[in-house]
Amino acid sequence: MALSESRVLSDIGEITSDLQARQTKYIRNYNMYVNNGYRRDQIENLYNPPQGYWYTSIYADTGPVPVANVLRSIVDTLDSKLAQTTVRPFFNPVNGLWTTRKAARGAQQFFDLYFDQQHLYHKGILCRRDAGIFDMGVMRINEETGDVDRIPPWQYFFDRAEYNYGELTRCFFRFQQYPMVYLKDKEWLPRETKERIESNPIKKCEYVCYYDLAGGKKHWLIDGKIIANEKIEFDKPPAIVTFNTAPVKGAYTTSTMDNQYTVQTMIDMILERIELAVELNPANAIFLPEQSNIKKSMFSNEIGAIYEYRPSPMENAVPVILTPPAISDQYMEMLRYFIQLAYEMEGISQLSAQSVKPSGLNSGVALQTVQDVESDRFEVLLQDHTRFFMEITERIIDIFPRNTPLLPKMTGRTNTTWADVQKQRSNFSIQFASASALSKDPMVKMQQIEKLISMKAIAPDMAPEFLEFPDLEKVESEMTAVQDVVESIIERAIEKGQFEYDLVVPGQVLEQAVLVELFHLDAVDENQKEIDNLREFYEVVRENNNKMKAAMEEANAPPPQPPAPQGPPQGPPGPQPQGAPMQPPMAQGPTNQLPVQAPQQMPQPGVQQ
Repeated sequence: MALSESRVLSDIGEITSDLQARQTKYIRNYNMYVNNGYRRDQIENLYNPPQGYWYTSIYADTGPVPVANVLRSIVDTLDSKLAQTTVRPFFNPVNGLWTTRKAARGAQQFFDLYFDQQHLYHKGILCRRDAGIFDMGVMRINEETGDVDRIPPWQYFFDRAEYNYGELTRCFFRFQQYPMVYLKDKEWLPRETKERIESNPIKKCEYVCYYDLAGGKKHWLIDGKIIANEKIEFDKPPAIVTFNTAPVKGAYTTSTMDNQYTVQTMIDMILERIELAVELNPANAIFLPEQSNIKKSMFSNEIGAIYEYRPSPMENAVPVILTPPAISDQYMEMLRYFIQLAYEMEGISQLSAQSVKPSGLNSGVALQTVQDVESDRFEVLLQDHTRFFMEITERIIDIFPRNTPLLPKMTGRTNTTWADVQKQRSNFSIQFASASALSKDPMVKMQQIEKLISMKAIAPDMAPEFLEFPDLEKVESEMTAVQDVVESIIERAIEKGQFEYDLVVPGQVLEQAVLVELFHLDAVDENQKEIDNLREFYEVVRENNNKMKAAMEEANAPPPQPPAPQGPPQGPPGPQPQGAPMQPPMAQGPTNQLPVQAPQQMPQPGVQQ
């Protein structure tokens, strides 16, 4: 049963008041991260005065205290380690029916494109940073726009008791100082509100999206007033939460800033004392003997201090200039100790924080770059990061409008809606692999991929996909174009019985793909009509391939041999043509190599020539 509007308003007030206690910690941690705690900005105030960014001195006669924000360094280092991971979903139909395989293939195409278009890996790291600063990060799935965005944790509200027991029945997002011009094109916005926005487009408001998940209803509020509502088809909260560490109970936990707050306080105190010693301790101490002919006015005290002393009668009264140490070396040792302690408590080496790469990791055979997040200690952190993306993927499937196609209809894309994917959700599995973090160095990455190819872990034609070089994107798209059109042809044959296709498609590739698909469908007792369609199409493909083969053989057949030349007719020689001199006969020499002219017949004596 849906909540009434009055109950929705009272519930918003109760949950807001209940979670207001976290604001104090969030304010402290925010200021610790951005300015080491030297100012106190409100997290919901987007308009900070510029002078608030100036570091002020704690004493009138000293300068600003140096900042060694170790907590920020720890948070950023952990984020940089997790940024090496590329958590990508893989949809496995587990030899399911054709409808299951089609839904899994469509979902795979959608998320491969969607993760890149939405910059989800970057947004995921921002959520991870929020968890390190505050205690949790939030990713919002906006079913209205189809976007997934990171939002600050203080903008997401829910019932703590419901979260503790595992299922939320209501939640809401609250955005303060929200530009109303962003709402002017919303279909649910009343006409009078649109007119008010048009008259003052720069007006800001408090904007709330309230989800009654148990009642299947969504409410929009502007400045505390319900403007509109509509039914929703999902019962899962449109937000995914990642924690710095999983809560022991309830919905609260500690962040990295909470864990190391006292250590950072000690570091600040030591730096403050060092700064005071450097500022107030004279660079030079000049001791002048009394009753000497040397006057104070003869010395400058800009970087020193002048003291008079009474020498003993036997002492040679001369000025003495000393340079005293600003502070004991013990303070420097304490500073180094507490900085090291902060890193070690979080399991981070200072080499990582300093961006110093240990030696021996430049070789392509060093495939330990796959998810090496500093040490095995961060395996739980990596698992949480993988689970975060897994829940984002599953929640998108649950929330996006059912009748909406996954992707615009294009050549090579399956015509699948979210209703098809949701219907087949229980028939395929979603696997997540975070082992694709190859080196960021192009040369090292090429060596690693060559190693994987030699191990037969990947096929050679998959190399452009793993290299991810911009100038190889065209090569990859050309390599996958044939596979895309083959899948589209098979889909038309199975579902619509359309067996015509362009004969420029490689026939052997198509025949093999049809045969493999036929084996899959026959093995899982697919609908007989679809199997018959595919079998008939297989015969069509084979017949076309045989015709093409015969035509190729005919085109490549050798030309017929010309007939052997006929010799001259046998019989007495005819008369020699007039005017042509008689050529002497030729005979072969002894070696049959060179022709030798036959000797001319000598005239007989007494014979008239």
